[in-house]
Amino acid sequence: MPRAARIVLPSMLAGIGVLVGGAILLLAFVVPRTVAQWAEEGRALSGAERVLASASALCVSHGIALLAGAILFCLACAAWALWAAKGAGQ
Repeated sequence: MPRAARIVLPSMLAGIGVLVGGAILLLAFVVPRTVAQWAEEGRALSGAERVLASASALCVSHGIALLAGAILFCLACAAWALWAAKGAGQ
């Protein structure tokens, strides 16, 4: 198997982990302010916005653990990519 093919999957998974980490940060810091602003305006939330607010509440209450898991996932994928790249030369 070519070297590039061996490191593509772990690299893509690490990229997805970075995106998930960014989404956790957005849900923990940006969305609660937006929902609070909507509540001040007296605006009724749609179903999708209620789901977003619930996901935001989850990230606020458990955000550190979720973010730590995303970081560990990224580090594991990076180690996998390095290991695959090193083993490809054999």
